Amino acid sequence: MISVFILALLMWFYINQKNQNTELLQSIESYSNELNSINNISSSLSFVQKDLQEANNDSDKLVETFKSLKLYYDSLLNSGVNLFINPKHKSSTAVNAKITRLFTQLSNSCKKSNIKLGAAVQTPSFGLVEPSNENAEKFGFGFDRYDGFWPSFSENEVLTLGVQADIVKLIVENLCSSIDNNNSARLLEIARESAGSIDAQNIGTNLFRPTENEILKLYRKADGVTSLLFQIKMEANTKVIRRFINNCRHPLLLCDLSIASTSASKSPNPIDSLNPFNINKQNAFTPDNVPVVSVVDSVAVLTFEYITGVNFNFDEVLSKFSSDSNNVFAKNFFKKVGINVLLEKDE
Repeated sequence: MISVFILALLMWFYINQKNQNTELLQSIESYSNELNSINNISSSLSFVQKDLQEANNDSDKLVETFKSLKLYYDSLLNSGVNLFINPKHKSSTAVNAKITRLFTQLSNSCKKSNIKLGAAVQTPSFGLVEPSNENAEKFGFGFDRYDGFWPSFSENEVLTLGVQADIVKLIVENLCSSIDNNNSARLLEIARESAGSIDAQNIGTNLFRPTENEILKLYRKADGVTSLLFQIKMEANTKVIRRFINNCRHPLLLCDLSIASTSASKSPNPIDSLNPFNINKQNAFTPDNVPVVSVVDSVAVLTFEYITGVNFNFDEVLSKFSSDSNNVFAKNFFKKVGINVLLEKDE
């Protein structure tokens, strides 16, 4: 009986152990299948490491591109001397007084620099004659409608008008410094963009509307760039025009230029009549018959763009990443370009 009991007990242990071994084998087989599946998935995703490296390389290139772009636009904005960033006059009364003084200041500067104002007057008897001093002094420099008249502008319009007045003064001063004792010029027109709805109703002939061709050349075609537009029409020799353009610095940018000779409408003389070695009474020198190339007066129309702001729209970009808890890649990018907003938020 003891032997039978021992035999039964051993049989029970054997069956129980066999069941446990079966369960262990099934578990091992299940883990083995899962491991094989993971290995297969891992093999199929072998490109991820390579793509991650490529993404990091692209990120580095993007950082360098951004830094170069920011440096470029910062040079265009030139915030240290930008008249729009820190305007000198903001109140309506101050801007009105500034524009009133502007007429006399710029007229005197032009007179000292031998710059004539306004177009010559056409008369039937005498042809082209110089305008009277009274007419020249009324040259409005783009603001002639506000000589003694001042509408009720909004604060934004007042601010923009004040900046436009400063920019016009800068342009005229650049022109004055481009002329020496041997040269002269004639300032025919100054036109500008309207500063707002009230200004648009009163600006009159001083309004500048860019053509489609001019719009394509503007920096503000790029998203985030804002600017003010001005157009200057002047008559001078090419040397003065070149000096004037070279004197204009960022953020005042020349975006379009057209030049025509003052005698472009006149028909050219025959080549034989320009022979410098065959001078006689019939081949005398005249203003339209010069044997040697001389300084040529030209009528130039220059379109300027004054950069007033550059916005890279980082608020929108940051909002997309700020809601993502797993933004390590974004943090690294913004850290490389010097923007620590995400890091500050987390702290």
